[in-house]
Amino acid sequence: MRAPRAQRVGGASGVVNGLTVPEAYARAIELAKQERYRQCLPYYETAVAWVRSDFWELHFNYGAALLNLTLQYGERGPHPVAATRSSVERVMLVREGIRQLSRAAELAPAGAARARVLGERANAFAVWGFPWESLVSLREAQEADPGQPEIKRQADALLQLILNPPPTVEPRSSHARRVPPRALP
Repeated sequence: MRAPRAQRVGGASGVVNGLTVPEAYARAIELAKQERYRQCLPYYETAVAWVRSDFWELHFNYGAALLNLTLQYGERGPHPVAATRSSVERVMLVREGIRQLSRAAELAPAGAARARVLGERANAFAVWGFPWESLVSLREAQEADPGQPEIKRQADALLQLILNPPPTVEPRSSHARRVPPRALP
C-alpha cells in the first residue's frame, strides 16, 4: 500500500487544518472504527482531495463510511432516529459512497482486493434497491477473483431471486378493518 504524501493541508471544513494527509487519513479511520461516521467524513474528504498517490483503500474506506452513515441510527430519548438529516441527504451519501467504491475498484489490484471492493458495492446496491446493479457488481467480483466460489453462489442466488421473486403477501393488521366502498354523494 502506498502511503499518502505528508503535505500540510487546509481543509475547507476547518476541522482538519494543520494535519498532514496521513494524519487526516489516520484520524478518519480512527473515527470510523468508533462508528462516528459523520465526524470522519471531513478527514476522508481532505485525504481524498490532497493525496498525491491515490490508493484504493482510501476510497474504499471513505465509501464505506458514507454508506454506513446512511444506515446509522442513534437514540433521542427512547426513540431511534436516523443519523442523517433527511432522505435527500441519504441519497446524496449513497451516490457518493457508490462513486467512491467504484473508484476503489478501479485502483484495486486484480484478485481478492478488487473482489472485496466490488462485493461491497454489490451490497450497497442491494441494500438500496438496485438488484440488477448488484448482480453486475457481483459478476465483476467473480471475474476479478474466480477462486472465490461464494461470490458465484451469491450472484447465482440473486439472479434467481430477480427472475423468480417470492410472492408478496399483503400485511394485515389485526386493528384494520375493511371499509366497503361508498358511492360519492
